[in-house]
Amino acid sequence: MALITTRSEILFTTRLALDASAYMYFPYSLKGEERWLGALIRVKRKGILFTRFIQNKDVKLAPLYTLQDSKTWN
Repeated sequence: MALITTRSEILFTTRLALDASAYMYFPYSLKGEERWLGALIRVKRKGILFTRFIQNKDVKLAPLYTLQDSKTWN
């Protein structure tokens, strides 16, 4: 039984330093909450991960609990 299928979606979040000397990084704090950079990756073919990111649909900046909510991505 495969755990990842062609219907799978993978939520990818990461810690990212854009410019450590300027303190530009993810997650960053806004109004007391950490904002994460998150991307939703959809599996297109069995065994191979393919995706095309559409800005403002597949890549979002939000608190982690918001990124984990499936309603965020619909």
